[in-house]
This record gives sequence, structure tokens and C-alpha cells, in this order.
Amino acid sequence: MRKVILYSAVSLDGFIAGPDHDMDWLEKPEYTLKDEHFGFKDLCERCDTSLCGNGTLEVVTQLTDEFPFPTERSVVFTRTPGRSFKGIEFVTDDVVDYTRKLLNEPGKDIWLVGGSQINGQLLDAGLIDELILTIIPTVLSGGVPLFAGNQKPADFQLVSTKDYSNGFVILTYHKR
Repeated sequence: MRKVILYSAVSLDGFIAGPDHDMDWLEKPEYTLKDEHFGFKDLCERCDTSLCGNGTLEVVTQLTDEFPFPTERSVVFTRTPGRSFKGIEFVTDDVVDYTRKLLNEPGKDIWLVGGSQINGQLLDAGLIDELILTIIPTVLSGGVPLFAGNQKPADFQLVSTKDYSNGFVILTYHKR
């Protein structure tokens, strides 16, 4: 059965973006390690679908000129019907209902890119099976949290850690 995997960079104080949704804190030259992709290539091999919100797509497309999500199918949840972007499927359906439908279709795992609202909704619904969090050694003191909304309690078990010379630590958790 398919799994939903939340793969995200997170500051030491639990934020995925700065106060103005900025991501420049991830682009420090000292964070770059030659030929290191921090598990991203492995994730792409496991997943054939990516999910994110429209706000996350806007931020990501400002960071790169390349197609932002290297999965066979890219789904962006939006409240604005009729949006288009090459290679992306925009949907106005309920996030939880649509994700449940995807989980019942054949395919590989699903990469939850985020936004905090979508992360929170899927966590509340019990649909996040795995968390792969890259902890970035910085404190933002405000911004966009990993999970927004009123999350129900959820338990995860740490299954692996990996640390890097640039101070990053990748924590992988499975849902209990």
C-alpha cells in the first residue's frame, strides 16, 4: 500500500519558512556539501506523486527555474480553479478526501511537499505515514510552522538519524 511521506527542511525552532514565507535561510553557502542530496534522490525513487499547496508552489518556483517536483504526478491544492502550470495538476478538492483517494490508487509512495496547512490537515486525518525531517542548524524566531491548525495528538517512532558535517541532521520517523 502507498504511504504519505512528509519530507521537509525544518529550523531548530520548528519552522519550514521564515516570517515572510522566505526560504533564503536554506541557501547559505556553508550548507552545501559536494555531491550530497540529503536523501532527496532516494525519496524521488520511492515516490511517483507529490502534493503541495498553492502557496508552497509559489515559494518553490521563485527559488528555481527548473520544474520544481521531479515526480511523475504533481498535485497542487488550490482554492482558485483554472490555474495551470506545465506538468502540474491543480485540484480544488478537499485535501484529506483527495489524498485518501490517491492512497487507494496503484502507485509508489506520495511525497508531501507541504505547506503547513496541508501538513496539519493530513496529520489530523492520520494520513502521514513517515516524516523525514532535515533539521537545519538555525533559529528563525518566527515564521511558518511545520504543522498549522489544531492537530490531534499523533505518535511517531524514530527509525533513523543521519548527521552531516554542515550541521544538518536528518530524522526519520514512522507512524506508530
